[in-house]
Amino acid sequence: MTRRRLLRTALISSPIMVAFEMSPVFFFVTDQVDISRLLLGMFALFTLTMSQWIFNIYLYSVYEKRGAKEKWKVIFLSYVFSILAMSLLLIFATNAPDAPAHHMSYLYPIINVVMLNTIILIIITSWTNRSKRKQADKELAELKIKKPRSRTRKAGAADATSFLV
Repeated sequence: MTRRRLLRTALISSPIMVAFEMSPVFFFVTDQVDISRLLLGMFALFTLTMSQWIFNIYLYSVYEKRGAKEKWKVIFLSYVFSILAMSLLLIFATNAPDAPAHHMSYLYPIINVVMLNTIILIIITSWTNRSKRKQADKELAELKIKKPRSRTRKAGAADATSFLV
């Protein structure tokens, strides 16, 4: 159930994240922007963002199923995947036949995708912690129902103050 909610969150938040990533194009590029290239770039970033979501959800589900204790490995793999995916996207974008002649900065897109991955990891961690808390509360409520505490004493049971009477 948590996976389904995370995927729904990914579908809702990915276009917002793509708009965030594409915003510098609108602010810093003063030349005429080719709409077809802009839409292709938005589609590529949407695909990258969704793949990051899916990969991170998969990593967390494997982490949870195996009961792994070293969460840093999951986070490390997540960042390695995001940097490699953006690097591949940049390689394909710069080697395209209709790529612009000017050189673009490779540092900004990689920093941007690392920040995006950080946001995704925070959201996934928040959802999984909330799900664990709800499950623990549910189990606690079931235990309270199964074994209610008895506040009345059995007849004839002696206690420490019975000798005072």
